[in-house]
Amino acid sequence: MKKHISVWMLAARGTIFKVLSIFALMAAGQIGIFRWAFSQALGEREAKIAQQALHPEYGTWEVPYPRLEKVLDWGTVNVTTVWIAAFLLVIAVLSTNGMAMSGNSRTRYTVQRLPIRERTFVIHTALYNFLVLIVFWGFSAAMTMVLCRMYYKAADPSAYGIQTTFLACYRNGLMHSLLPLEDISRYVRNLFMFVALALQSAGCGFWNRRGKKSLAIIFVSLAFAINFAANGVGTSSHDWLWILVGLLVSSWCSFNLLSYLGEGDQE
Repeated sequence: MKKHISVWMLAARGTIFKVLSIFALMAAGQIGIFRWAFSQALGEREAKIAQQALHPEYGTWEVPYPRLEKVLDWGTVNVTTVWIAAFLLVIAVLSTNGMAMSGNSRTRYTVQRLPIRERTFVIHTALYNFLVLIVFWGFSAAMTMVLCRMYYKAADPSAYGIQTTFLACYRNGLMHSLLPLEDISRYVRNLFMFVALALQSAGCGFWNRRGKKSLAIIFVSLAFAINFAANGVGTSSHDWLWILVGLLVSSWCSFNLLSYLGEGDQE
């Protein structure tokens, strides 16, 4: 049992502080961007109201208070953009963990000294990476609740109701992916994406220790990150497409790793 725990300890030692730093940066970035977007949206509304007062000949029209999902989507750099950047950084940390950078053989030596087969080491690393991604999912969902709470504290009470958060979960792509509510296919899609990324990132260190490169993780993580946050409600067909993609990537990674790892792995 200790030899299996040692793999998790090795993986955590190389990633835990980096991942926690990314969590902190994402939280600070999303809160800062959200506050800026709220002030910008509110300023735009006030400018339209002032325009009505300056030009009464045009009549008056209702200027709605900025909705929660509008604040979340405000601008090119918004809450979703910060999340995508944080997600890619987490994948980068998991993928580079266990690599022998700049010819340094310390990591390779440590892995070889572990009293388990390398096949088992890769499996444990993939499980650890999957757990980190699940925790990131939970933390991201908690952050959306923090942003909702900030909106309720700052916005006019007439601008929201008891269904505001639920409506935002259906209208905003990122919120719907983090909190799919009754959209079961979205939960399944997320899990398949995370399994594929966990296997792919675990394979990066494995191939690096053999002097090879695995550049597929770059394209897979970019595709998954963008599509994770882009699709809102009513896109179940897209969900099943990405479930299939996740299944294919997972199968491809598993086949390559298991076919390379022979019976001669070190005990």
